[in-house]
Amino acid sequence: MRNPVRSEADAFRFVLLTIGYFALIVIGSVINSWAGLAVFLVLTGVALWAVFRRGEPEAPVQQAAAETPSDERRVELDA
Repeated sequence: MRNPVRSEADAFRFVLLTIGYFALIVIGSVINSWAGLAVFLVLTGVALWAVFRRGEPEAPVQQAAAETPSDERRVELDA
């Protein structure tokens, strides 16, 4: 499953969009309860379209492990 919030900028954008989403619904419902419902349905439809439009994320690029030279020595420390 793809994590939608991978960075602080993504989280900040999500919070701003959520605040705007609820603000528009409240403004629409203050004007008229049917307008509030219409705004809710339209914004929810747009949000669902945006989520499902992305599709499956690309598989991460796999990097081959670098070969170690034969004369390399490793020291293991016991903790």
